[in-house]
Amino acid sequence: MKRIFAFLMLSAVLFIAGCGAHDGVVSKADVSWLSFVGDTRGAMVSIDDAAPFLLRPAGYDKKQPKPQWYEVSPGRHTVVITRNDAVIVHREVLVGTGQTKEILVP
Repeated sequence: MKRIFAFLMLSAVLFIAGCGAHDGVVSKADVSWLSFVGDTRGAMVSIDDAAPFLLRPAGYDKKQPKPQWYEVSPGRHTVVITRNDAVIVHREVLVGTGQTKEILVP
C-alpha cells in the first residue's frame, strides 16, 4: 500500500511539474538599414545632418560578400545626397524596425 501511495505521489509531482507554462518573449533588434542603388560613384550622403560620407557601390562585391547597407535607427530620417557639391537627392524616409529602405541615386 505504501508503494502504491508513493508511486501515485511521485506520478502526481512529475505530472504537475511537466504541465508548467513556459513563456518567453521574442523581440526584434531596433535597427533598420538604408541601401543606395544607382550611380553611387562620387556621391556623398548625409543622414539627419550628420557628417557626410562617401557612398560605396551598392550590391555585392567580390572583396566584401555582404550587400552595402547602412544601419540606422527605426523612424524618420532626412537623407541628402550630393555629387560635385550639388544636391541630387533630398528625401525624407520612414523605415520600420527590421526594414531596409532602398534609395535610388540618379
